[in-house]
Amino acid sequence: MRALFLRLNSCLFLVACLCGTVLGNERPDPKSYEDVDHRYFLLELFQKYGQDGLIGYEGFEHLLSNLGLGGVGEVNEDHDVDIHKPDEGDFNNKLHDTLGLHNTKHEHMIHERSIDQSDTSNVFADEIIITEHNYGQLPKKEEVRKKLGHRCLSPKQMLVAYGLATDHSTAISPLMFLHICPAMIYQLDSKECTRRPPTVVVSQDDSSFKWLSALISVFLISVAGLVGVAVVPLIHKSMFAHLINFLVALAIGTLTGDAFLHLIPHALKKKEDESETTVVMKSTAVFIATFAFFILEKVIQSTQSIKKRTETLKMERASSEEDYSVVKNSDSCDGLADLDSTKREAVAWMIIMSDGIHNFTDGLSIGAAFGADFVAGIATSVAVFTHELPHELGDFAVLLKSGVSVRRALMYNVLSSVLSILGVLVGVILGDLQQASSWIYACTAGTFIYIALADLIPEMNRQPCSLRSMLLQLTGIFSGGAIMLIISLYEHKLKAFFFQKF
Repeated sequence: MRALFLRLNSCLFLVACLCGTVLGNERPDPKSYEDVDHRYFLLELFQKYGQDGLIGYEGFEHLLSNLGLGGVGEVNEDHDVDIHKPDEGDFNNKLHDTLGLHNTKHEHMIHERSIDQSDTSNVFADEIIITEHNYGQLPKKEEVRKKLGHRCLSPKQMLVAYGLATDHSTAISPLMFLHICPAMIYQLDSKECTRRPPTVVVSQDDSSFKWLSALISVFLISVAGLVGVAVVPLIHKSMFAHLINFLVALAIGTLTGDAFLHLIPHALKKKEDESETTVVMKSTAVFIATFAFFILEKVIQSTQSIKKRTETLKMERASSEEDYSVVKNSDSCDGLADLDSTKREAVAWMIIMSDGIHNFTDGLSIGAAFGADFVAGIATSVAVFTHELPHELGDFAVLLKSGVSVRRALMYNVLSSVLSILGVLVGVILGDLQQASSWIYACTAGTFIYIALADLIPEMNRQPCSLRSMLLQLTGIFSGGAIMLIISLYEHKLKAFFFQKF
């Protein structure tokens, strides 16, 4: 809207200047311009920025600001220029729209003007004409360039160039305004006052940058998980319980916040060539992804249950064989030890398998988000990190309880992290497909909603009900939601910041 406003204002000035600087001695016939009269534009401009047929310094400054000239900064569109005008001697009619146009007929408005028409009714080309006689008196191009150079003239510099006062006693007549008009048009044409956006070194479409960002994010998440599980044995049991309680709540806040505040709005943002049916189908993708993750977890649980039953049958067979065979005591102990070892290995591999599948889907989400949009990748990485850290700590604690050594538990953690890298590789490839980005957002949102509501909230509800526990949980949830809200609100600024830095 701001750009349209500036363009329309520029067009008004261009028409006024062309009408005032036509080369020739013939006076235009006003009757031949019943639809377009250059005086109409002048009256409109003087009505908006001036008083009593004159434009003051403040009005001239506002005019240049609206054109993007003078380096005086932008003026709020809601700012009323009339507040700089005195109450007395003002124009009668101030009811103009934002663009200074009217809704009634042109002739009716011109005749209703209460200003002194004598100052503007005879302003035609012959009064400001450039003839062969005075053309030689104009400064040469080299002199003008040397004096002014390629720079944006401020209102003060522009008035000095025309020999006018630069204080609040400035009074610009319509005729003088037509003289100044070419200077403003020249400034517009030279683009010296145009605000140039900062140069971005790295393009968002740079595929290598997407790959690097996604891989670095997954690497940092994996390292943070390893550091977390490495310090678990050093943390006191009661302190560890409070830490897990807070981290689970933080994960709930970031996952639901990323889904509802960032991913779903991006997924459902309607494009010009999309129908309402497409938007509904994307919402359906959120629904399907949510319950697809439910089905996946059920499959994992069924597999674990089958393995447990298999191990139980093996133990029963071994114990029954002992009743019919004579073995040494030491051999019997070795056999039981082997069975216990096998059971521990089965538990460990079940944890690794479920953790690996989760890591693969997390890597897939991160890679797809970075492939589609950089800030979306950052938000998704934060959400994955907050829920992955307590998940890794919990799995590590289970492995230690099952009798697995710390070194072997760390090795299992590294193995499961490899699958997240594979997920990133697949995700970035999918994210590069422009048509697939919104669908990826929808599916990722569905998985995050399921993890938060189906996995983490029940885990949080198992914590002891106390005031301290509730405060920790609320702090974690709202902290996670606030992080996602900030990322969503300042998405474009974050994007510009990272691109300028890297």
